[in-house]
Amino acid sequence: MKADRIRAGITVSAIFVLISGCAPEAPPRAVIDDARPARLHRVSLQQPIHEHRLIGTVTAAQSIDLAFEVSGTLAAVPVREGQTVAAGTLLAALDQKDLRLEVEEAQVQLKLAQQDYDRKAQLVQRGGVPRSVVDDAETLRDLRRVQYAQAQRALLDTRLLAPFPAYVAERYVDNHSVVTATQRILRLNDVTEIVIATSVPEQLIANNALARLVDASATFAFAASERFPLRYREQRGDAQRVGQSYEVRFSMNPEPRLTILPGMSATVHLRLSQPAGEELRIPSAAVTSASDGSLQVWRVDPETDVVVAVPVAVEAVSDAQFRVQTGLADGDLIVAAGSHRLTPGMRVRALNDPDSSNTD
Repeated sequence: MKADRIRAGITVSAIFVLISGCAPEAPPRAVIDDARPARLHRVSLQQPIHEHRLIGTVTAAQSIDLAFEVSGTLAAVPVREGQTVAAGTLLAALDQKDLRLEVEEAQVQLKLAQQDYDRKAQLVQRGGVPRSVVDDAETLRDLRRVQYAQAQRALLDTRLLAPFPAYVAERYVDNHSVVTATQRILRLNDVTEIVIATSVPEQLIANNALARLVDASATFAFAASERFPLRYREQRGDAQRVGQSYEVRFSMNPEPRLTILPGMSATVHLRLSQPAGEELRIPSAAVTSASDGSLQVWRVDPETDVVVAVPVAVEAVSDAQFRVQTGLADGDLIVAAGSHRLTPGMRVRALNDPDSSNTD
């Protein structure tokens, strides 16, 4: 009887072991990441950049007055003021009737001179005329050839073609007018680039500031939300009478969406590096106030991602940046945004690459 109870106990134990082996394992405990997401910034030495805003005026890259090289009556002026034309476009034409007759006459005179020369060249071989007669005939033939070429050129000069893509700024005469050679017919402005002239104070010129130009851009009242990149073009060597400033010209590519014409006003933004050397700059959003009213930033330990409050002295250089005077060093990692939610000892998790988030 006792043996039966022992066997029964062994059987129950075995069944329990089998059931326990088949039972599913308990799910693993979830790992809770208590790090607060934040945007980080790597403090680094930067060349200080100062922006200057100047008033500018749009001017033409080049402006020329077109005229005929021959006199005549205007037969066509197919363009109007304010029209943009492509290179090679017909702008004006003279009546060609008289000049065509002059071309025909010059052609006939050349033919006669050539025939006279050929006849005398044959006679000189027979001894019928002296060599000097042939030389005179040859000279007359060459003269008639030049006169024929001049007549053809005069005929071509009865057409004015646009030498480059241009804007017709002004028309000086009406169609069917009698014009003389070199009389102004049209004024063209080059539209292959837009030039903006601005007056730069003599202090910047004296300090060779344009040699430290980082970039330049322009804004217009009719497109205030956009900035258009500018290229330095040229500078006048003499000062303007008013304000002791110097005219500097910048250029920009034409903007297909806008019609920017000479005489329009613009604001020129010049970003110049300063010769004072490098300095530490941080985003203004990184600076918060401590409980005692002092300024601080949250520095991040790169090994543990734990933040610690660091007192700083800063100076505003723009709405978005502060210049660091004390408290931080080159290479420090700080919280750039959301720092008001942090407490000492808190861990953070980067939402960005801090080494590529630095700005001027």
